[in-house]
Amino acid sequence: MSNLIKIIKRVVVLIPVNKEFKFLMQLRDFKSEITAPGQWGFFGGGVEIGEVSIQAAYRELHEELNIQNVNLVKLGEQEKKVSDLPGLYSTAYTFFLNENKSNIKLLEGVDYKFASFNEINSGYIYSNKFKKKFQVVKTKYINKTLLQALEFWKNENKRINLFNDYNKFYTIQ
Repeated sequence: MSNLIKIIKRVVVLIPVNKEFKFLMQLRDFKSEITAPGQWGFFGGGVEIGEVSIQAAYRELHEELNIQNVNLVKLGEQEKKVSDLPGLYSTAYTFFLNENKSNIKLLEGVDYKFASFNEINSGYIYSNKFKKKFQVVKTKYINKTLLQALEFWKNENKRINLFNDYNKFYTIQ
């Protein structure tokens, strides 16, 4: 038996989306001791001992953005191994953020921005605060997870439109 201990880290990521199908991204702190300092990534963090992923997601949401009372939707059925980040297992949650930017209180990171899928996928996002572009964390996971969130919200939007059309048609006058 090997003396090596396999280190596994469980994390949650939060993918807020607005009505324009833009995703709220976090410009990570510039601290050298953190993963991907000074790069754009998802909000989120580690799952603590004794927590399940949904508890960690709500805790991280409060700790990083001071947001409560939203309905988180789990993307996929289970934790996913992040193929290009060894030992990392992630559960992604998305939610509709029906707030303007002035109501968001950034508690972790140095900046945040609603960015389109194409902007994120370009590999760089412009920071209005620093007046320059910063790199998006280089991992295939970001692209795959954003596509999953985008698909969910487009389907959800279709369901809402169908529901609204149904209600308009069958409203008793």
